[in-house]
Amino acid sequence: MKSLKLLTAFFAITSLTALNAQDTNEAGHAMEINISEVALLDIYDENEGSEAGTITFELDNSSITEAGLYDMSGATYTGLWLNYTSLLNEDADNDDSRNISVQMEEDSEFPEGLDLVITSSQSSFVSNGGSEDSRGEFVSGGVALGATTQIGDNVALIQGIKSVYTGDGAKGFQLTYTLNQTDNFSLVKAGNYTATLKYTLSEL
Repeated sequence: MKSLKLLTAFFAITSLTALNAQDTNEAGHAMEINISEVALLDIYDENEGSEAGTITFELDNSSITEAGLYDMSGATYTGLWLNYTSLLNEDADNDDSRNISVQMEEDSEFPEGLDLVITSSQSSFVSNGGSEDSRGEFVSGGVALGATTQIGDNVALIQGIKSVYTGDGAKGFQLTYTLNQTDNFSLVKAGNYTATLKYTLSEL
C-alpha cells in the first residue's frame, strides 16, 4: 500500500512539473555582447596607393643654382594619411582619452641643424565613425623632430582621442613632412642619413 502511495505521489509531481514546463505565448533567453578595447593605427601614402614605405628627401646640387644661397623650399612631402581606430573601455572616465605620439627611433640618423616638421592642413573622416569631440585634436603648428625634439624622444601629435574610426586610405589627418633649417648652417654636413619614424596610439 505504501508503494502504491509513493508511486501515486511520484506521478503527481511529474505531472505538475510537466504542466509547469509547457510552452506559453512568451519565451526568452540570455544574451551576451562582448566588445574589446581597440587601439590601432597605420599610415597610408596616397602617392603610392599603399601603406607608407620609405620617404626620401633628395637635397642634391640640382636645387642649388645660385652661389651664396641654399634653397630647401622643395624639401617637403605630403599625401600621407594617419588612419586610426580607438575604442575606449566602458569603465573609462569622461576625461580619459588616447593620444598619438611620434618619435625618431633610437637608432636613427638625422642631420644636425635641421628639423623634420610634421603638420596637418586637412582632415577627412568617414561618416558616423566618431564625433568632432572623439576624433582628437592635431597639435597646433605641428611638431618638429631632429634639432627640436631629440632622437628617441616622444612628442604628442594628436590629443583627446576617444571612440572613433577614421576610415581607411585617404582618411584621418593628412600629414605633411617638411625639412627646415633650425640651427646654424655650419652644423649641417653632407651625407646619407637614415631615420625611422614611429607613431604610437597610446593605451589607457
